[in-house]
Amino acid sequence: MADERARRAQDDYRLMLERQLEQRAALSADEASFQQEIAEMNRALLHDARQGEASATARLQALQSRHQRLRTGYERLRGAVLDPAKHSAKQQNEPASTVEGASDGADVAELEHRVAQLEEARRALADRLERAGQAYTAALAEMRPGHLADKESPPQIAVPAVPQSPTPPSGSEAHVVGERKREAAAMVRAIQTLTAQKAELQRQLERRHVAEDELKNLRAEIERLQAARGDFKQDYAQLRSASSLQVQVKEMSSTIAALESERPKLLRRAATAEQQLASLQESMTSTVQSYQKEILQLRRSQAGAAQGPR
Repeated sequence: MADERARRAQDDYRLMLERQLEQRAALSADEASFQQEIAEMNRALLHDARQGEASATARLQALQSRHQRLRTGYERLRGAVLDPAKHSAKQQNEPASTVEGASDGADVAELEHRVAQLEEARRALADRLERAGQAYTAALAEMRPGHLADKESPPQIAVPAVPQSPTPPSGSEAHVVGERKREAAAMVRAIQTLTAQKAELQRQLERRHVAEDELKNLRAEIERLQAARGDFKQDYAQLRSASSLQVQVKEMSSTIAALESERPKLLRRAATAEQQLASLQESMTSTVQSYQKEILQLRRSQAGAAQGPR
């Protein structure tokens, strides 16, 4: 009876080992497919990131060149305002500058659309990587010896003490332990690879954020230049009707020169007036003092005359 129970326990142990081997084979197949999917995801992500970075760089270069052209146009417009003789050449160049402004807006809108697409793709890939990490963690937890033993081992059978109880061969145990160690090491390497890939994606995301900031700054600069160009166009349209602007400037210059020549005379007259005012104040002060003295004398004489008849 004891031998039969021991054989049953040994058979149950062998069945448990076979189930564990089948589960490891299934996990290995799942891991291979998962590794392939991760590799495809990484290739697609790197391709999209490189393509997006190259496109963003090209767009930034194009925007910088257009920004330079807008600045040149601004300088030409400023020169035209200061020198009306260049008005005809400016009128010929105005339609081209308007088209350039429209193309700048279209390029900025297209680049923003591309950046939004890249952001959406990055979020989707980040979600997939997070789910992949969770699947790896769950698979690693299931591969632990204690978890497998608790999950797959049959109910323990009370085996009475016998002189010689059969035990599984030590070679198969060593093989199972070695397989588990290799699988754990492979999963650790896979997790390290995913961590490195995640860090690389984070660096690419930071570079893309820097490119977005530069794009925003360039767009703000373009809008500012376009607004300045519109203001200068309006001012130039107002100044264009004044055909005698240069004559007026010359007249104003001659008037200013005449006023500058009269300035010393005016200063001398002001100094003379100040002297006259000072002397007038002195004479008024002395006159007031003499008046006060006379008033006092009159009061005294009146007071003496009033006391005499008494």
